[in-house]
Amino acid sequence: MSIIGQETDTLDARVASIVARKIRGRLAESERTQQDAADVLGFSVAAFNRRMKGHVDFTTPELFRLAVWLDVPLTDLLPRMDSNHQPAGWPVAA
Repeated sequence: MSIIGQETDTLDARVASIVARKIRGRLAESERTQQDAADVLGFSVAAFNRRMKGHVDFTTPELFRLAVWLDVPLTDLLPRMDSNHQPAGWPVAA
């Protein structure tokens, strides 16, 4: 794998981690469970957990459905981007 491929994999993992953290936070704020979220998406809890652990990516429609259900803007479930088009706080390449 090339260095660029490794950077992309690392970036993808970081984004998945941020999305999962934001979903966890919104679930806690709304006093809802991962089972509730899985039900809304039509998944088993195991399938939902695979997404939350970054083993499977959430699709845009899945994130949209969660945002509507949680009554938050879709952007609240996504990482903020910095001026380098990286997740905020991501190390800048030298």
